[in-house]
Amino acid sequence: VQTCALPILLRAMRARAPGVELQLVPFDYRPTTRHFDREIDFVILPGRLADPSLGHAKLYIEQLGVMVGRTHPLAKTDEITVADYCAGAHAALFDEADMLAPRTGPIADILARRMVVARTASYAAMPLMVIDTDLMVTASLRYGQYCASIMDLAALAFPVQAENVEIAVQWHPSRGKEPMIRWFVGLLQEMVTSI
Repeated sequence: VQTCALPILLRAMRARAPGVELQLVPFDYRPTTRHFDREIDFVILPGRLADPSLGHAKLYIEQLGVMVGRTHPLAKTDEITVADYCAGAHAALFDEADMLAPRTGPIADILARRMVVARTASYAAMPLMVIDTDLMVTASLRYGQYCASIMDLAALAFPVQAENVEIAVQWHPSRGKEPMIRWFVGLLQEMVTSI
């Protein structure tokens, strides 16, 4: 679950099902069916990674964005140009397997031209890396907007219109009729519409 959705999900879970325990585990890009071998009930993932043989529901549409600190010169602009983006210093993840970014095409070329000067293993650390620095990070636009609402940074759209990415939830097909599965999928769908 994206960080911006987590507080809403936790509030809803505590109010509606206080006895239910929620355990979040990092996403690791293994085939979706292998997650269920670890006794995981649901996997939230980019729709293009969804396994068509499993139960599946769309949650929301996501796109790329750029975060900068409020003191960064680009924070005062409405949009960022490709030239500004490529000329800036970037922080990025060690694992560049960001499934929101296409592997080929103009956006992949722009990402390859970035000057990455700092790396982290934590997606949640990326917004903290831009506060009061000259760095920028590329991440989910929705996550950037959430971070900008609670931190001293600004969220901008990626300089080139990227293809929207569906974010989905999957579960093992043998469990699709279980009331808990249906309830939780409905809760997730309700939650993301409120963000």
